[in-house]
Amino acid sequence: MPTPSTEITLSTSRTLGLVAIASGENYERANQTLEAAGFSRLSNGAYAASLADAQAARHTASALVHRAHEHGATLVTSSRPYLGDVGIEIAARLPGTWNAEVEIYAHPLWQDDLWYGLWEAGEIH
Repeated sequence: MPTPSTEITLSTSRTLGLVAIASGENYERANQTLEAAGFSRLSNGAYAASLADAQAARHTASALVHRAHEHGATLVTSSRPYLGDVGIEIAARLPGTWNAEVEIYAHPLWQDDLWYGLWEAGEIH
């Protein structure tokens, strides 16, 4: 029987620092990995670690690599900025008052109807 997928996608944010999003069939394990490594949970379910202190950031990144290995989570680095920042930038340019919010559908079953419409263009994080 194959091991359930456990993935952590990392991207950067100008305001939040290093942002991590857990996904896969065993996303709870990825969340535990992030908490054990010192990431803070955001209200939308993503996690963040400040990059303001270089030494602390290196320590957190090192802890994440070790914890991910221990918990069987795959780390993926995104070449794109954190989607939440992109949404805020788009909302700021629209006429009137708009808000942008990221919703995380960590388990593949939750993505059911969204999968083909949202993900067929490639990586979105």
